[in-house]
Amino acid sequence: MISYLVLTPPGGARDDRPARLIADKGRWLAFFFPAFWLLFHRAWLAGIAVLLLQTVPAVLLADVAESWQATLAGMVLNIALGLLVSLEGPLFVAGRLVAGGWTLADIVPAPEVGLAEAAFAERQAASRAATAPALPGGAAAGNATYDLFGPQGVR
Repeated sequence: MISYLVLTPPGGARDDRPARLIADKGRWLAFFFPAFWLLFHRAWLAGIAVLLLQTVPAVLLADVAESWQATLAGMVLNIALGLLVSLEGPLFVAGRLVAGGWTLADIVPAPEVGLAEAAFAERQAASRAATAPALPGGAAAGNATYDLFGPQGVR
């Protein structure tokens, strides 16, 4: 099962605009191209930092490229950066959205995004029904009267 982070847009009620679901799982494209994946998802500072971490050691180690230790160090660094961005990149994007005013509304476990959307909609409907205010005058409770401390019985 995949956990989906459900983010609602800033401003207005939660039902005004559609929520954004972000799957908390690894991304293969982010593993093979971490800097470009971050830049594509508008994580500019992190993307530039990863790009520098990938290219600067390669340029600096170009003189000792015949050494197997330098080649191994470059490979380990690229694999580590790829794993980091692949596994934590979606959470980084979600954190950037939350910093921009989006709200983390729910975390929904589901095997696919369509079922996650349906589960979130069902949870929203259930929470709206549970938090619906009781009508004064007893329209919903058989004509019970209400005072400061709660219902006073049925008349």
